[in-house]
Amino acid sequence: MNSLKYGSIGNFIRSLRNEREITIEQLAKYIGVTKSAVSQWESGKGIKPEMLYSLSRFFGVSVDELVT
Repeated sequence: MNSLKYGSIGNFIRSLRNEREITIEQLAKYIGVTKSAVSQWESGKGIKPEMLYSLSRFFGVSVDELVT
């Protein structure tokens, strides 16, 4: 996980969220985390690997798409 580019992942998550016109709070509720967690991800502060799967399912993208 150390080689992941968290800033890029965060930007992609923000982009996907904005495309769907949902708030940080709505995304957090849908995947069962706090809005603070989503905000941290979008700021490039890291993300737990298990959350990548939840996000990929929610947004309909592969985990590979999220991390590259």
